[in-house]
Amino acid sequence: MELAVHHGILAIDASWAKFTSDSVEKLRGVKRALPFLIAANPTNYGKPIRLSTVEALAAALVILGFEDQAKTILSKFNWGHNFLVVNQELLQLYAEAETSDHMLVLQKQVLQDL
Repeated sequence: MELAVHHGILAIDASWAKFTSDSVEKLRGVKRALPFLIAANPTNYGKPIRLSTVEALAAALVILGFEDQAKTILSKFNWGHNFLVVNQELLQLYAEAETSDHMLVLQKQVLQDL
């Protein structure tokens, strides 16, 4: 969390079909992926991992303990609040992770329960 507070978070608003692993390698800093979450945007509603950019940013903010800021950015979209509702339990669980390794353990438990 301290790293994100001091250096920020980054979301890439691009099609993954056009974004290659070489593109990721060009990015500086510590790279972390979001854990398993469900999209609530109109295009991908109910689909796992198909988050919009604002959903990804909001998820990172909630996990880092900045729920009010997540609500603020999601409030710009009429479906935004639904993302928090759909993922409430997952986001609460992931927010408890103390390390990246702990996050992976929690995600593995979630995926096993599906």
